[in-house]
Amino acid sequence: MLCFSNRGQVYWLKVHQLPQAGRNARGKPMVNLLPLEEGEKINAVLPVKQYDEQHFVFMATSQGTVKKTPLDAFSRPRSAGIIAIDLHDNDRLVGVALTDGQREVILVTSGGKAIRFPEEEVRPMGREAAGVRGVKLGEGQEQMCIRDSRAADQHDFGAVLGAGERDGASDAIARPGHRNHSPGELISAGRNAARVKAHLRRRLMTAASRATAPAGIPRQAHSSPGVRAASPVRAPAGRSRR
Repeated sequence: MLCFSNRGQVYWLKVHQLPQAGRNARGKPMVNLLPLEEGEKINAVLPVKQYDEQHFVFMATSQGTVKKTPLDAFSRPRSAGIIAIDLHDNDRLVGVALTDGQREVILVTSGGKAIRFPEEEVRPMGREAAGVRGVKLGEGQEQMCIRDSRAADQHDFGAVLGAGERDGASDAIARPGHRNHSPGELISAGRNAARVKAHLRRRLMTAASRATAPAGIPRQAHSSPGVRAASPVRAPAGRSRR
């Protein structure tokens, strides 16, 4: 397994080196398995069977930088780890994906926005390269996670923002004035194009509230943007309905 830390380092760990434990066990801290420095944490783990040139490690940082490196560049393990990406000051690695060079990548920001683009737009780079800009961030915003388009169809984006359930994942990403889109249907905007607005927080919070609504309380029907729900018909005063 390739273990990537928030400081841009990568470490190797064989599966048989992991302690086997029961379902209710708390597990073992990674700091006891890898030579991590103070404040260093493992942010991503990639299971790898074979190191080849046809697959790539796609990385994303909190400041909106992305980088694609051939998988075979990580084929020589070192006990102390090696550099996976050269990070700038106050930047950190937030996500890693294993791709085949033909996928589309989805980046999600802390401002509730997302962008999707083909990974071919990012050229392969060496391990010590710093990468290129993947998404423009607003003031005070950070890049939160990375998903490839195939994995996005199987993951719940509610886990990114800590709200919502899997039933609401297909409604997580929407375009203003259009029907809701699943992550796999998110329009491809290009790496340097304007970000596609994804009202993740509102959609996921709505899904969560509906899922936890008390029994007996009807759920509000979903209506298209700009269309008001019909008001209930009232009987004239002094007359009863039949």
